[in-house]
Amino acid sequence: MSKPSNHLQSQNGLLPYLPVLLAVLIMLPRLISPQFGLMDDGKSVITAQQILGGEWGFPFDTYDARFRPVYWLAFTLVYWLAGAQPFWFFLGNTLLFALTVFCLVRFLLNTGASRLQAGLSGLLFALAPPIVENYYTLSKGEAGQVLFLGLSLLIISRYPRARSRAARMLLILLSAAAVLLAAMCKEISVITPGIAAVWWLACRVALRRQADRSALAPYRAWFLASAAAAIVYLLLRTTLVMGALQTQGYTSRFVFTVEQVVSGIIRWTGWLVRNFAWLAPLTAGVLLLWIFRRKPSGEKWIFESLTWAAAWIAVFLPWNLMTEYYMLPAALGLAALGGALLVRLLAGLKDRSIWLRGASLLALAITALLFAINCLAGITDARIQLAVDRANRDMMDTLAETAPSGAIVLVNIREVNEYVDQMNWQLPAIYNRPDLQVKPYDPARVGEPGTYFILQPEIRSQPLMTVRLGVVEATQDAWNTGLQADRAALPWLHETAVIGQQFQHLHVDLPRLLCPLMKTRSFCASSSPLVDTRPFSYRWTIYRGELKP
Repeated sequence: MSKPSNHLQSQNGLLPYLPVLLAVLIMLPRLISPQFGLMDDGKSVITAQQILGGEWGFPFDTYDARFRPVYWLAFTLVYWLAGAQPFWFFLGNTLLFALTVFCLVRFLLNTGASRLQAGLSGLLFALAPPIVENYYTLSKGEAGQVLFLGLSLLIISRYPRARSRAARMLLILLSAAAVLLAAMCKEISVITPGIAAVWWLACRVALRRQADRSALAPYRAWFLASAAAAIVYLLLRTTLVMGALQTQGYTSRFVFTVEQVVSGIIRWTGWLVRNFAWLAPLTAGVLLLWIFRRKPSGEKWIFESLTWAAAWIAVFLPWNLMTEYYMLPAALGLAALGGALLVRLLAGLKDRSIWLRGASLLALAITALLFAINCLAGITDARIQLAVDRANRDMMDTLAETAPSGAIVLVNIREVNEYVDQMNWQLPAIYNRPDLQVKPYDPARVGEPGTYFILQPEIRSQPLMTVRLGVVEATQDAWNTGLQADRAALPWLHETAVIGQQFQHLHVDLPRLLCPLMKTRSFCASSSPLVDTRPFSYRWTIYRGELKP
């Protein structure tokens, strides 16, 4: 943040806001094909029904010692307005996405960035691969979290223009409220005072020899706002959930050991290469210009966006797993960093040195190539998410429509899995089939007389690094082989339907280039081609049979 520039041309015109329209266009495939998923959506629908029925206990959060009332209430609001209609939930996600892009662009303009820099930053965020899982699925708290954090920054960016003390206090309170709402979507938002403190300290150092330190004001204001919000959130959480932040439930999964942090670094390195490899040549090109010709410029945006992204990466290093949707807050900072670097590298194309012009052009060409490859990763994510959700929806529709009352439903997923839990939640909440109880398949469960439905998922050419799914190719193949062997003893069981989706994808697995350097399995756990053009397929086979007394 800084005092806005005097020339207001950077805030005029609609061009910097074109990424907002792009965000809507990116969501069109999801709006055309809306389905509830089998990961968290059943839990959300049940909670919405409970809240509308007068139960405010948030049982799923109570069990995990979490405190996310805004997360649940947002889902409840849409359910209250539209019922169990996934289209309206995805329309809500579209609004969240578009508003977040708007907040990023407007914040940069308010703090003096050029229209080109702000527009490029919005574009890079809209096209970032972590966007897909956060907005193409319904139950990710990061979507609301990032919107409210962006809104908090946008509010505080107006601080230098406030004319009175009352106006400045109001901005601090509104900014604090936005951070508090972010924490009530995703509790890890309590780290924002640390980010604000680093920004404030860096600004103090930069201005240490200047008499006018008015530029410090918005940094101090945001630190006060975010610190107050974090304190209020922790007090509410401790009081209402009766659990310390790091000692029970969900947050106890932070493991502060060297081994865990090293493992986290390896996982994050793979995901950063997969989704943001284009930042490497971009950074190298700008550094080259700074070293040989131009004085550093734009350090404020570069430092602040890099600090933001690094904080949201570092906080997850002690966490017990890594998945792509965790990257959304970091993606906001990396997009702002990319926009700041791009405008400086583009300026290098006008340098009087032919060598520096050539180096700038080469860096831009490599950046464009890697950006296209990273965009392919996002496209792959989107196609997989749509295909899997369509197949899951069709399978659930078929089961709900054809299974007689009290049928025994077994899923050939032999370990504890969210898919089985979600089916049990969605059948009564969405399909009005409380009579169906779903359990993991076990040969020992096939014995009592009745109508049996055995559901067998199958996945082929599954990228190891993609959206989170409840089916993993290697283990599922082993379980499916076991089921086919068991069928020899179940002659009354017959295949009745095969439901699935398939597409030919193009996926470049950039993290695989790091595998020769890896001493752990991580994202090199399974073999796959560097350039993967195999057909991806996902399907369910439904077996049905009557076991007579």
